[in-house]
Amino acid sequence: MSTTLKTTPAGRPIPPAPDTAAPPTAPWLIVTLREVTVKVRDKSFIISTLVTLALIVGSVVVSGFLAGKTTESTVGMSDGGAAAALVSAANELAIEKSQSVELTARTFDSDGQALDALRAGDIDLVLLPDSGGYSLTGLKDVPGSVEQLLAEAAGSQALARNAEKLGVEVQTLTAGSTVTAVLLEGNHERNSMAQAMAFIFSFLFYMSAMIFDMPIANSVVEEKQNRVVEILATAIPIRQLLAGKILGNLILAMG
Repeated sequence: MSTTLKTTPAGRPIPPAPDTAAPPTAPWLIVTLREVTVKVRDKSFIISTLVTLALIVGSVVVSGFLAGKTTESTVGMSDGGAAAALVSAANELAIEKSQSVELTARTFDSDGQALDALRAGDIDLVLLPDSGGYSLTGLKDVPGSVEQLLAEAAGSQALARNAEKLGVEVQTLTAGSTVTAVLLEGNHERNSMAQAMAFIFSFLFYMSAMIFDMPIANSVVEEKQNRVVEILATAIPIRQLLAGKILGNLILAMG
């Protein structure tokens, strides 16, 4: 079977009509690929990404360093007996719970002298007895870890003292107060690690969303200033143009 080509009056062959049955490439996909290829070659984008990664790694390192740092506090008091025993019990509790907290007791002759030493910056906290037990005074703030340890130590001391007054043992008073978590499936430590990793990645996604929303706006502003968007708007629907930009930056953010 032979194929006959149509010719012009001058004898030149007429090229065949293009195949219109082939589906055209989606405009949003073209815009997406362009956003990705242009951004990965942009020096400012590469530098900003490396700086962001350095900041994230630095924040993780600093957080780990601060978490492993021991909190040292000098606690002043006017009662060198019960208050000093409470500080000693708090240090033992910190060791038992593997908390990086170390308290040093310093005795003064009166409550006023202890408060004056706190105002002068010679000590960090003042532990004084009051009607409800003890008051922990700080100059501008009170570390939460120190407050929690002293509160638990004071509760244990009060429980032992009241049990002695009643003539019973502490174990008798605390019997039935323990709650133990039991899992039928899975592992408690793995579940805690999964929750921690989920929080970390959620934070990273949040940071990516905060960082990569500006390139979309800057890209639109640049095309508006260069009047490129007017040319694109005649060939590509505005929604597909915006969708391509969002998907392109989403790919970069996820990467």
